Amino acid sequence: MIKKYALLVAASLCVAAFSGVAHAAPTDPDPAPAKANTASQFAEALALQKKEKYAEAAARYADIVKADPSYAEAHSNLGYCLRKQKKWDDAIASYTTALKLNPKLAPAHEYIGEAYVELAEKAYKAKDNTKVLEYKALAEKHLAALKELLPAAQEEYDDLKEEVDEMNDDLKKAGVI
Repeated sequence: MIKKYALLVAASLCVAAFSGVAHAAPTDPDPAPAKANTASQFAEALALQKKEKYAEAAARYADIVKADPSYAEAHSNLGYCLRKQKKWDDAIASYTTALKLNPKLAPAHEYIGEAYVELAEKAYKAKDNTKVLEYKALAEKHLAALKELLPAAQEEYDDLKEEVDEMNDDLKKAGVI
C-alpha cells in the first residue's frame, strides 16, 4: 500500500513538473520597497521645496508622479513648485490632477486658489477684466471647497480667505467689481 502511494506521489510530481504546475508561479514584486523609495523621494523633494529650490523639487515630484500617478500629494506639491516658477498652466494641471485623485486634499484647494488669485492680479495688470472675473470666481470656488472641509482645513481656509478678501478689496477699489 505504501509503495502504491509513493508511486502515485512520484507520478503526480513528474506530471506536475512536465506541465509546469510544480514550478512556483512568479510573484509580483513586493510593493513595500517601491513605496519606501517613493516616500524617501517625496521627503527629498519636500526638503528642496522648503529650501525654495523649486525647479529641482519639481523635477523630483515629476519623477514621483510618473512612478506613482495616484500620489495626490505629490501632484499638489508639483503644482506648488510649478506655480512658484510662474508655470501657470502646468501648475493648474497638477493641482487639478491632485484634486481628481483626492477631492478633500486641502493644500491643493488652497494652492490652486492662490494660483487663481495670482492669475487674477496678472490679468488685472493686463487690463483683461473678463479674465480677472473668471479667475476670481475660480479662487472663490476653491475657498468654498475648503469651507466644506472645516474644521480640518482651518489653516488652508484662513490663508486662502485672506488672499481672496484682499483681492476682492483691491478689485472693488479699482472699480472692477
